[in-house]
Amino acid sequence: MNKLPSGFVDRQLNNNLEKGTLPDNDLVAALDLIQRKFDEYSVSKEENINRDSLNLRIRQLKKVLSGDEKSRRSGLNGLSNSVGFFAKGAFGKKTKTGLLINQLHGKYKGKIAELEKQRSALKTEKDKDTEAFLESRDIFHMFADDISWMTKIRINKYIEDLEGSNSINTFDKMYEMIEGMLESDKGLVKKQKEELRAVRDQIGEGYKIEKERSPGGFRSGYDSKDVATTMHSRITGPILGLGKGQRLPIPGGTSDHAIVYEVKRGDDDKYTFSIFNTGDGCWKHMFGGGLFKGVAEFFRQLFGNRSQAYTISGLTKDSFTKDFLKKLVDISRDPNEGVGLVYKTVNNALLEGENKGHRVWHWKGQYIYRLQSEGTCAHASLEAWMRASMSEEIFKKLKMNMVAVSIDKLAKILKQLNNPQPSLSNIKAKDLTKERSARIEMVDRLSKGVLALQKTML
Repeated sequence: MNKLPSGFVDRQLNNNLEKGTLPDNDLVAALDLIQRKFDEYSVSKEENINRDSLNLRIRQLKKVLSGDEKSRRSGLNGLSNSVGFFAKGAFGKKTKTGLLINQLHGKYKGKIAELEKQRSALKTEKDKDTEAFLESRDIFHMFADDISWMTKIRINKYIEDLEGSNSINTFDKMYEMIEGMLESDKGLVKKQKEELRAVRDQIGEGYKIEKERSPGGFRSGYDSKDVATTMHSRITGPILGLGKGQRLPIPGGTSDHAIVYEVKRGDDDKYTFSIFNTGDGCWKHMFGGGLFKGVAEFFRQLFGNRSQAYTISGLTKDSFTKDFLKKLVDISRDPNEGVGLVYKTVNNALLEGENKGHRVWHWKGQYIYRLQSEGTCAHASLEAWMRASMSEEIFKKLKMNMVAVSIDKLAKILKQLNNPQPSLSNIKAKDLTKERSARIEMVDRLSKGVLALQKTML
């Protein structure tokens, strides 16, 4: 192989630099020329390493300047500086070529800085949109089963899936909703406030349990050196602290499906354990009461879209053993376990053995609830528990407050999504436009559905 001709690249770069203000494609053309000619000649081992590094960064920089979206995920300034650094190494720190390529690179620092600024502006705007839109997900979960027959909200490929949430978020949002109602609704009488505070505090206890068990929500599992001891003490503490007639909601289920467990202390100091399951596995509620009751429950689910809580009564505080609670926690974090194991575990622990209870069948009343029609198990199961825990009057008031607050939030979300798009010249912002358009359409449908629901409640 021949040696690199002295001054060849210098002359090529000089010709470009002498033109004054370089058009955008000159840098790419010059770098192409350097790569092409430099590859034809032999270099030392040290120079070869520098050359490979230079080639890699030049290829990346060319993608950036030609508008490749993926390459913009790397820091543009860092990439640009790397090209200058390795160019010096490849051609020698003191050679004219090394100095010239850095001079050429310097002329593009302004453009690269502008690209970086615009990319940052695009990310900021997308983050604002996403934050606003995710609020609509919470609202979707609250009302999807109420309004799905009014306006069907479907998944769009440009935006996040509205379905799928987690227990920790659902408990947190409902606690905030009740807290806000207590502060803003001046028409509540003392008895109603006391009822709302009791439910709020019970949801708060459930939230604390879920947060300790699973910092990221029921889908994320938990991390504890001694799960059995930790969760047994964390759950039994609130159970033992229950007053007569008080209830404790406990987030549970599997890694794919959220349900709510309830422990209630009766006036006779006996306890009941109930499962509020609005979706996968609710057919298990047909068993345990004989053929006639099972058939009746089958038809209730099939034609009435209703189910009953799976309740076991006649328990004592000793029924909630460390092993039982550990198994429920293990099921919630193991992606290979299904809802069926929940019922098997509950039946083995609470319907058999020394402290066994008995199955209670609900024909009517607050322990009958609606099944979910969308992927909203976290909220649907918590709402089913709330219906059982509150008077019908106060639950309706809470539901109307949820509707009013959500309508106001959706209006603010639409305002954010309808903001003028920032000036993003030289950067492809088509995805932002598509995302906004799809999000606006979906939030608008959701808003109309909630407004229609409000009219039926007035």
